[in-house]
Amino acid sequence: MAEPSRVEDDVITGEGVNVEHPDRLADDVREIKSGVERIGKRLDTNTEGFRNDVRHLDTKLDTNIGEVRNDVRHLDGKLDANMREVKGDIKHLDGKLDANMREFKGDIKHLDAKLDADMKEVKGDIKHLDSKLDTGLNRLDAKIDSNAEEVRSDIKHLDSKIGRNLAWTIGFIVVGITILGLLIEFRVS
Repeated sequence: MAEPSRVEDDVITGEGVNVEHPDRLADDVREIKSGVERIGKRLDTNTEGFRNDVRHLDTKLDTNIGEVRNDVRHLDGKLDANMREVKGDIKHLDGKLDANMREFKGDIKHLDAKLDADMKEVKGDIKHLDSKLDTGLNRLDAKIDSNAEEVRSDIKHLDSKIGRNLAWTIGFIVVGITILGLLIEFRVS
């Protein structure tokens, strides 16, 4: 049969301890309890620090998302303003075209009145006006194409800017998660 001192030693430390010194054993137990309490307090402190870090990262993420939303709203407003400007340009060009058409119609009426006096001159004037109208329409087409190209360019620019902001925000989140992982790993180890 095993001696009681050996059984107690094996249960407490796994090694042979001399139970002839109960004060030492009690001191060892108190020291172990104190160590466990210190570790518990450090774990509580680390856990609170971790929670604070997570709250801070959450706040930062909310701020960044808010900034991206503001940028999108700003870009949306800018796009609306550009579209209004383009529509205004188109209306202006349409009005100009109407004015030119009225002018051309007046010229044609005038040429009709002169038709009796000189048919050849009137035909030459009609050809000249037809050429002038084609030139005006070609210029109008070119200007509309140019404005449409500017709008496409603005849209590509806005799309690129939104992509960069999203990439930056995603990169920040990835870095934040990486830092968070390192903090957890550091605190655990």
